[in-house]
Amino acid sequence: MRTIGRYASPPARLNFYVQTREEPIAMLRIWGRRGSSSVQKVMWTLGELGVAHERVEAGHGHGITDTAAYLAKNPNGTIPTLEEPDGFTLWESNAIVRYLANRHGADGLAPADRRDYSRAESWMDWASITFEPALSTLWLRLVLNQPTPSSVSDEALIAKVVRGLDLFAAALPADGYLLGGRLTIGDIPIGQLISRWFKLPIPHPVQHRIQAYFELLSSSQAYCDHVIAARPLT
Repeated sequence: MRTIGRYASPPARLNFYVQTREEPIAMLRIWGRRGSSSVQKVMWTLGELGVAHERVEAGHGHGITDTAAYLAKNPNGTIPTLEEPDGFTLWESNAIVRYLANRHGADGLAPADRRDYSRAESWMDWASITFEPALSTLWLRLVLNQPTPSSVSDEALIAKVVRGLDLFAAALPADGYLLGGRLTIGDIPIGQLISRWFKLPIPHPVQHRIQAYFELLSSSQAYCDHVIAARPLT
């Protein structure tokens, strides 16, 4: 299914896109299914920036990612992939978030100060590389009921996630976002993961600063539309 903004076109249109790689596109396109945590980061970013776009369901049960046309755009066969009308393509969700913020939201989502920008980048990478694996394993086990190769207990994984959230909370100012009064790229990966954390069917320990941060993020319509309301698929 293809979606433009929040609206979907008939599934038959999808076959047209898959079969005709040379078809020119009229606006920025994101390839990837809505339930993917990586796609959610990109869609949230687009929503905050107000950039016109369309999204094509791809990956998981939607297929497409193993076709020659798609692999020409993203040789990894992963999602999301960004495609622009001039033929430019980009993959890896954090790279896409950075690109969009710099192209469409300079000195907004992308801080102008290089130290602030680099600090935001460090928390983006921390969220995806250090924090996310334990949470993703819990998601697979407790939400999708899928076996995982990890022998670590659920309790140990939960404790690891909580420690990570405590570490992040300590880096936050007394109120506001990571860098203070406005949302930046540094908030995007961890913000998406915190929503996933609160969706886990477990008792959640009280973490006042994380709860307040989540409530602040939830005041954004883009966050509600593209992260909170997204289907629970990994």
